[in-house]
Amino acid sequence: MSALSPAARPSRDEVVTAEAVVLDVTSASVMTRAVGALIDIVVYTIVLFAAADVVAHVAPAGASGDVAIIVTTALCLLGIPVAVETFTHGRSVGKAVMGLRVVRDDGGPIQPRHALVRGLLAILELWGLPFIALITGFCSKRSKRLGDMLAGTYSARVRGVKSQFAPLWMPPQLAGWGMGADVGRIPDPLALRARLFLARAGSMTPPLRARLGYGLAAAVEPYVQPAPPLGTPAELYLAAVLARRRDQEARADAEHIRAAGQLLAPVGRLGFGLQDPAQ
Repeated sequence: MSALSPAARPSRDEVVTAEAVVLDVTSASVMTRAVGALIDIVVYTIVLFAAADVVAHVAPAGASGDVAIIVTTALCLLGIPVAVETFTHGRSVGKAVMGLRVVRDDGGPIQPRHALVRGLLAILELWGLPFIALITGFCSKRSKRLGDMLAGTYSARVRGVKSQFAPLWMPPQLAGWGMGADVGRIPDPLALRARLFLARAGSMTPPLRARLGYGLAAAVEPYVQPAPPLGTPAELYLAAVLARRRDQEARADAEHIRAAGQLLAPVGRLGFGLQDPAQ
């Protein structure tokens, strides 16, 4: 039995922002995305030339100056775009102008790892060989470029706020179990269906609410170890699993950011006063 009947499923995409707001959206067209990307390229090109001009006047000539230019270019083409998408939850200057937002395939807000994958591939697709993004965009269902395919994201045109979710919460009676539960890789569409069910359960008839709740709990159960205490209601189980999943993703993202910081730490210590080996 399907966890959500066709009548209960949304007729179009729904995006859950980082503030737990549900937005009624459609995926952006290739041309809309291209215009947004062009705006971003212009903005970051201006930033790059301005930063390069400053570095050229500050850094000494020679190897240290070359290193400074390379670091500056990397920051402008990768570091700044990734940081902007991360802290704005999928919006850049070009996307804001075109009314777009990058979201995960399940409609949730992107995380640092999604922005990083998109940023790395953007160097090839947008700055190097833009025809790759055009080809994949025209061939994919949601006008995805290669970076979106690898990151599991797409660009959505936000049309307006539809409803609002209450924050995820860990039921007190399942807090002890939840702390030790291992929530595996629950498919993003399944997690979103569970999230939508919890938000709308109060407006459902009791028979439909019970049927959908236990259907979703049965679909989620294979990804969770150990099993919940005997007799746990389906809605409380789903709430506990989603809260645990959120916490695990938050810790994983924090670890990725810490690892990236350690990787870039030596770059931050490079000085412009290094002796030129050619002299």
